[in-house]
Amino acid sequence: MFVNVLSKIPLHFLLASSALAVDGNPPLISAKPLRDWIPAAYAYAVVKPVDLSDARITGGYLGAYVDRTRDISVLDLFAKMKERGVFDNFKFVTEGLPDKHVGGFNEDEWVHKLVEAAGYFAPHSREIDDAFQPLIHNILASQAKDGYLQSYYQNPA
Repeated sequence: MFVNVLSKIPLHFLLASSALAVDGNPPLISAKPLRDWIPAAYAYAVVKPVDLSDARITGGYLGAYVDRTRDISVLDLFAKMKERGVFDNFKFVTEGLPDKHVGGFNEDEWVHKLVEAAGYFAPHSREIDDAFQPLIHNILASQAKDGYLQSYYQNPA
């Protein structure tokens, strides 16, 4: 519910009002519109929203973090999870193998989060795309006809 309320407030209003609140004026939530809080020197400034597709992280701290995640972390975690046998859980379901489920009942959650991370980077990394394709096909194949997907409970063992 809180998110729904915030989604109705323009982002530039939230950012500007919270920045002003840090300085002690005005309060975070105010009945006055943003233009009433902008100093006279900014009378001709126009607040324009930026579409996320126009935003690019090209360097600095965040650029280094994104590069490290793409080039090292995603593939390293992929290798560790594969070595542990976590990805085999989907194969057990798909092929009806009576093997014991690897990990806890929520192990799929971590796989799905890793696949999500790979999805962000796959368009920019052939290595990530190639590594994850077989896993994604295995996950999709293990989904039940009614849409259910949870290898712990679907495991035939």
